Amino acid sequence: MFRLKKGNSRSAVRFVAVCATLALLIVPLTLTVPVQSETNVSFGISLPTLESKIESEIEEVGIPSLHASIVINDTVVWAKGFGDQPSLDTVFKIASISKTFTGTAYLQLHEQGLIDLDADVSDYLPFEVRNPNDTNVTITARMLLSHRAGMARDYFFGITPYDTSLVEILNVTVFEPWIGPRPPLGEIINGSNIDDPDLWLSTSNTTTSYSNSGFFFLSFLLEKITNQSFPDYIEENILTPLGMSSTGPSFAEFSGRLAIGHGTREDTTAFEFPHYDVHTYGAGAYFSTVMDMSKYLSAHMNEGSFNGVQLLEPASIDMMHSDDLGWVTELYQGHSGMFWGFMAEMWYNEVDTGRYGILLLINREDGLGRYPSFTLSKLQIESLLHQQGRAMTSWTNLTTTTTNGQGLDLILLGGISGGAAVVVVAAVFILRRRSG
Repeated sequence: MFRLKKGNSRSAVRFVAVCATLALLIVPLTLTVPVQSETNVSFGISLPTLESKIESEIEEVGIPSLHASIVINDTVVWAKGFGDQPSLDTVFKIASISKTFTGTAYLQLHEQGLIDLDADVSDYLPFEVRNPNDTNVTITARMLLSHRAGMARDYFFGITPYDTSLVEILNVTVFEPWIGPRPPLGEIINGSNIDDPDLWLSTSNTTTSYSNSGFFFLSFLLEKITNQSFPDYIEENILTPLGMSSTGPSFAEFSGRLAIGHGTREDTTAFEFPHYDVHTYGAGAYFSTVMDMSKYLSAHMNEGSFNGVQLLEPASIDMMHSDDLGWVTELYQGHSGMFWGFMAEMWYNEVDTGRYGILLLINREDGLGRYPSFTLSKLQIESLLHQQGRAMTSWTNLTTTTTNGQGLDLILLGGISGGAAVVVVAAVFILRRRSG
């Protein structure tokens, strides 16, 4: 840094203060300028206004903590934690977003020639896999990844998505079996129960039927193909390369950083869940942070690449996304997740001006729609994030900086905000001249 002569220090301080004030006056002008979308509808609000609206929604319906981020092309441009646990180091359960890890893993195996996605999965196992209700159909990894294999939703877990008596039985009937060590997959899936008619629907490869059992089976199949445990494979080939050090399948890994999950009673009041693991492996076992998942989403948004790491080749990304292989292509691309106490959303969209993605992690769930006002507030927050993301694809020179490692501040150097940069540069130039 330059130094000032003693005689000029007081006037210099006043000059810098004026320049800083001008800069602060100019930057908000940029953030509130409406941006035209490709449909000629004005979107985009100031980030402080976005944050204020989110805070209003979570206070309205009692969301304990919520973390969100916006990714533009290959950059996380905004991320913030709200509520009781605002630190961006806080770890949430991402539930079925875990299925995208499974899909990514299988496309990696496909690239390496370790599996043919259209081959009979029996070719990779010591027993045959057939739907006893539809024996003529060959079961393939592609069918399993796209929920078309005809496996029942939750056969291997013995659970229902939501139980109205959950409050009374939390630590007895439901959670006690889930708190202990995760059993080996080979103890749950074998050549005997794979033929159980209750595991299978009436037909295979005819309709899409969402199946946690199918992704649980894919976890088992991956272990047979790679001779690695499923968590070890995901850690080595997805999490570590992307620098996702706060992502894993067990809450014990993140002691002191865990979001406290909350459910909703019939009277719409919230209650806390104990920390727990689920034995669903690649169907829904994982925990993560909004910053880790932003890295992962960025890789999927940018042809498989993030920060110099090629997670998947562009052709594999296209196949995974277009064929819904552990991925969902509806209005947006990505996946959602919900399990006891948590809801999660990960989506991206391509517009004329670029790509944007949003992440939303919440430590309360709505009991499969039992609390409509909560569901509506969550949808409103998602809508705000999509609108802001769409608008920001038109903003120029988006960069970010960390604040004490806990958050992100948005810096805009382009458009009207360039005026703020000019003020600062001019101040430095004049002070240098004065100090010389």
